[in-house]
Amino acid sequence: MERIQQIINTYKGLTLEQVMTNYKEVFDAQYTETNRWHKSYEQRVSDANWDDERKETFIRVFQKIRGDEKFTGEDVGDLDTFTGAIDTIVMTNNMINNFKSNKLDMVALFNEIKAEGDYRTIRDDFDMPEKLRGHFVHLYSIVKNIQDPSNYVVAYKFERSINQLIFGKRSGDAYIDLLETYRSFDKVGEKDDLRFYVYTGVILKLIVNDLNELNTPLKQAEFKKLNKLIFQFASRSKSLNLNCSLLSFQSSVSISSLETKLGQGGSVFGRVRTDAINLKTLRHMDQASLFICDQSKKEIEWIGDIERIYFREDEVPLNGEKIELQASVSKGETIWLEISKLTKLPQRRMLDQVKPVHETKTSKLPQHGLHLIFADRHTIQSGEKQIDPAPEKVVPDYENDELSFNLNTILFGPPGTGKTYQVSTRSLEILYNKTADELDSTKVKETYKQFQQKGQIRFVTFHQSYAYEDFIEGLRSDGKAFVPKDGVLKQIVIDALHAGLPKPLNQLDYDGRKERVMKALETNERFDFRQADRFVMIIDEINRANISKVFGELITLLEEDKRLNTENETRVKLPYSGETFVLPPNLYLIGTMNTADRSIALLDTALRRRFGFEEVGPQPSLLEPIDDIDLPTLLHRINQRIEVLYSRDHTIGHAYLMNVSTVEELIVTMQNKIIPLLKEYFYDDWEKIGLVLGGIGNNESDAYIVYQEQVDVQALFKRASTYTPVDFPPKYRVKENITVEDLKGIYE
Repeated sequence: MERIQQIINTYKGLTLEQVMTNYKEVFDAQYTETNRWHKSYEQRVSDANWDDERKETFIRVFQKIRGDEKFTGEDVGDLDTFTGAIDTIVMTNNMINNFKSNKLDMVALFNEIKAEGDYRTIRDDFDMPEKLRGHFVHLYSIVKNIQDPSNYVVAYKFERSINQLIFGKRSGDAYIDLLETYRSFDKVGEKDDLRFYVYTGVILKLIVNDLNELNTPLKQAEFKKLNKLIFQFASRSKSLNLNCSLLSFQSSVSISSLETKLGQGGSVFGRVRTDAINLKTLRHMDQASLFICDQSKKEIEWIGDIERIYFREDEVPLNGEKIELQASVSKGETIWLEISKLTKLPQRRMLDQVKPVHETKTSKLPQHGLHLIFADRHTIQSGEKQIDPAPEKVVPDYENDELSFNLNTILFGPPGTGKTYQVSTRSLEILYNKTADELDSTKVKETYKQFQQKGQIRFVTFHQSYAYEDFIEGLRSDGKAFVPKDGVLKQIVIDALHAGLPKPLNQLDYDGRKERVMKALETNERFDFRQADRFVMIIDEINRANISKVFGELITLLEEDKRLNTENETRVKLPYSGETFVLPPNLYLIGTMNTADRSIALLDTALRRRFGFEEVGPQPSLLEPIDDIDLPTLLHRINQRIEVLYSRDHTIGHAYLMNVSTVEELIVTMQNKIIPLLKEYFYDDWEKIGLVLGGIGNNESDAYIVYQEQVDVQALFKRASTYTPVDFPPKYRVKENITVEDLKGIYE
C-alpha cells in the first residue's frame, strides 16, 4: 500500500493552474474528451431524445432558475417533469426523480434552493421524506450549477472522491469541501465548471499512468484500496496493469478437445470474447495463466499457459491452429489466446476460491467469454490460502450512499450453511455501513458481542410456542395485577427511536428512554436518523413460529414506506398498553430460515412481500483436504447429486465438516450425520442414496459406501424352494468399515 500512497502524495494539493501549466498536453487531451459530454444544459436538452413539449418545459425551468422570478403554483407540473428526467442528461443520482409534488412542496423547495447558499440548511430544516434527505445534495447541486456555474459544480461522486484524495476532508461534508476547492481556483467566467471536471479527470490520468509504470502490477489489495478511494476507479481508468489471471468456462468436451490438440505439439490459438473493461488490463499482459472451469461440475480443474494475447485476427500466425474456446456470444470484444500448455490441477478448486476483478462474486460471472480474476498460480496449485492484508481501523460511515441494505431480510438455505454465522457479518455491515471486505473478519465475533452488550444487536429464536406477547407486548403479573410488559421487539424499537432524537441521553435507563420517546411521538417532535446509531433485530428460525400470530399489526408496519419519517408513515395503537407504536428507519430485521424444514413457498404471503430473501448455500471451498481426500470436492459432488435427485433446498452445508480434521473423524461424521440425513431426505430410497454417495457395490468388498447384500434364498427359505432372489426386493447396507478409497469414490 505504501507505493500507492507515495503516488497519491505526489499530487496532493495540486491546483488547476498547476495542472494546466505542468501537464498541458494531458489537460488539453482531457478537455477535448470531457467537452464531448459536458455541454451546456440547453445543448443537452436539444440532444435528448425527448418530445418538443418536454424540451420546452426544461427551457422554461432553466430560465426561472437563472432569473429573479420565483416559482409559483403554476410551475408544479414543470418542476415534476424536471426532477423526473434531469438525471438522464446530468447522470449523477437517479433518486432525484423521487422529488415530486405529491411528496413535498416543490415550489417552496426550488425557491429555497435558489436563495440558499448552503444545501445543509434546506436538507435539515425542509419538510421532506427522510429517505430523500441523503440524496438532496444532488438536486441542489444541479439547480445551483444551472443558476451560478462559477460558484457551484454538480456533486458528482467522482469529483468528490478526487477532491478528498488531493485536498483531504476539511468540513466533514464532501460537497462543501468540493465547493471550497472549486471556488479557490482561478475563474475565467466561461466554462469554469467544465475546466474543473477536466482537472479531476487529469488527476486520475496522472495517478493511473504512474500506477502502470510500477515495477510490478497492482495487487488485489491495492486495486481494492483504489476502488474505495476513487469512485468508479476501474471503469474510468483507460488502462490498468493488474496482477491477475484469466478464467474461462468450458464444457468437458471442449476441454478434452483442447487437451488432444495440445498433445499433438505446438500452440493452439483460442478465439474468445471478453468485456471491453477487461481490455484495459489484457493489453498490459504478455504471458498469463488461464484457469479453466468445467461448466457442469463448477470446478476449476485445469490451468493453461498463455504465451501471448492477440487483439486482431490478422496478427495471429497463419499456420497456427485456431479453435473456438467458447460458442460465439453477441457481446464483447474478440481476442485470441496463444495456449502452449494445459496442466491438470492436482486438486480441484471451487469457483469461490478465486476473486473476480470486476464483480463481487464468481457466481455472478456469465458462463461464457473470458474473465479476469485475482488468483495466484502457485497458490491455486499448492492449495495454500491467500492471505488478505489486515484492514484499517473500522468506523461507521453513514455518508456512504453507495450501500443499501434491505430493512427486512431473510437468509435462507439448507442446514449447516452458516446462516447464523453470516447474520453476524451482515449485522456489522449494517451497523458500520460498510461491506464485509472492509470489516476485520478476524474480529467479527468479538465485535458482534460488543454490539450485543450495547444493545444494538438483539437475538431471538422463534419456535411453535412463541407468541405476540413475547415479541411485541403482553400482560404479565407483577405480583398484584396483570400489567402490560414490552416484548423484545418493542424494546429495541424504543431504543432505536431514542437514538433518532436530538441529543439522545444514553445515561437514561430503559424506562427513561421510553418515556422520552413516547412524549416525542405524542408531541410530533422531529426525529433525525441520518447519523443515528443503527439497530439490528435477529430472528433465528423465523419460519418455525406462527408468523401472522407473532407479528400482529407489525406486518403492516414492516414496509419501508410505513416507517417513521417516510411518505406513508403509519402509527398504530397497541392493544394491551394503548401506546403509540411505529417502526423507525434505523431498525433492521434479519431472519434465518432452514429450507429443509419448510419451503419458503409456504411462508405467509404477506411476510414474503415485506422481506428480501437471500440464499445462503454450502461453501465447500471453506473446507481443507484431509490426507488424500479432496474434502471440498467430496461435499460439492454430493450436493450436485442431491440437487438433481431431490432439491437444492436439501443440500448439505459445509458446517457439518468444518471441524473434521482426520480421516477417522470424517468417517464418523459420514456414518452419524450425513448418511442419516440422506436417509431422512430420500425416505430410505437406497438406490438414490447410493447414487449420491458414488454408486452401489455388489458386495461389501467393493469400493462403495453402500452395497447390495446378496441374500441366500435357499438357505433362508428352505421349505419354499419355489422362490428365487428376483422374487425379493434388493437389500442394501451401509458399509461398517468405510475406507479412504470408499470416500474418494464419491467424487472420482
